[in-house]
Amino acid sequence: MEWIKNEDNFNVPVKSWCKEIEDGAMAQAADLAMHPVVFRHVALMPDCHQGYGMPIGSVIACTNAVIPNAVGVDIVYDRWSKVKRGKTKGMYDLSEAPQAYKNIDAVIEAEQDLIKPIVKLRPLGVVKG
Repeated sequence: MEWIKNEDNFNVPVKSWCKEIEDGAMAQAADLAMHPVVFRHVALMPDCHQGYGMPIGSVIACTNAVIPNAVGVDIVYDRWSKVKRGKTKGMYDLSEAPQAYKNIDAVIEAEQDLIKPIVKLRPLGVVKG
């Protein structure tokens, strides 16, 4: 671990394995550290960077809650990653952060030693609020 930040207004500390973190990602991590359902700590991985609502490369555990933004904003089904920037508008437009989206099949294949897939779901759309 590189560092720990624990401010008076945090409910949990931020623990980081990222040496240098972008200001925007740190602000998002601080928001998570103040969230009432986040449990134990906010973890920032070495490749952490600003995401959509929470840092990409961050991990949290929650008490009696699931935060949808924390479980898949950066993972999208492969056919969506093929949408050309600027050519398609609407729910399949990935121009906001195309580098943040990963092929879900590749992610599952790379993590076989950590997970046991039980069912494959097919997303129908991406909703951003």
